[in-house]
Amino acid sequence: MNAALALPIKTSLSLLSHLVPGLGARLAEELFLRPMRRSRKLVPVLARRPDAVEYLETAGQRIVLYRWTAAADAPRVVLAHGWAGWGLQFDAIIAALVGQGYEVATFDQPGHGASTGDHSSLPEFARILKAVAERVGPLHAVIGHSLGGSAAAVALREGLEAERLVLIGAMAEPVDATRRFARMLGFTERVRRMMQARIERREAMSFAFAGVSSTAERATRPTLVVHDLGDKDVPWSDAERYALLYPDARLLSTSGLGHFRILKSPLVIAAVLRFLDDKSVGARVIGSRDPALQF
Repeated sequence: MNAALALPIKTSLSLLSHLVPGLGARLAEELFLRPMRRSRKLVPVLARRPDAVEYLETAGQRIVLYRWTAAADAPRVVLAHGWAGWGLQFDAIIAALVGQGYEVATFDQPGHGASTGDHSSLPEFARILKAVAERVGPLHAVIGHSLGGSAAAVALREGLEAERLVLIGAMAEPVDATRRFARMLGFTERVRRMMQARIERREAMSFAFAGVSSTAERATRPTLVVHDLGDKDVPWSDAERYALLYPDARLLSTSGLGHFRILKSPLVIAAVLRFLDDKSVGARVIGSRDPALQF
């Protein structure tokens, strides 16, 4: 948001929150569930162009699915992007996975990339991911970035089958995201709570049910949590919660990569490949100062 416009807009929304909280809550819901315009961006040049582009009709949406094929018995990996992201944003990771013989699929969520729609949410992200996984077939792993990681955790709790999970810059608690959103735009706490209640009714899922404390109850698969210490979009403490609550998790902390450049880091990609191929993965935490994984 333009700095010259940010303060007047925030002041106006704060005033609306105090004077007409019901209207403020409806406006907050609309803004919270509408992806930013940048989510329609597509990557023009890919290191590995898709072997196939498919379309999945589900829940009234037309989802665009990108696939890279491999040998019939190749392990399959699905990548799930975050809010205001797009499937081909994983270009560097996809190229590395395909180079190692994996069959790979990624997709654009509703209101993102080339898929239809104008709105979306964490529960919808999880539902669409589950539908994509059912189309692609048995999965070796799901790799989720940001809200895509949170959605992967929810989808796995709801029955999605995958042997391993990779969370990159993933949000741990949806309610924390609403608080950051409200502070940024100037909505009052009362309006934030009203907005949350409206979304929970709309999606038939409580925010607590989608949080890490709930998804951890059925988290049985090995999990790699990757997060940058200086991530300004999702705080590193969210990664720490995943690592502490998930029984078979390891945490890789980076520095200087932020929320998006982490997806292109050769060292991060190498760590993900090692994790997916490691036959002896177990519960352990890797700190940013681990000499084997120094960033």
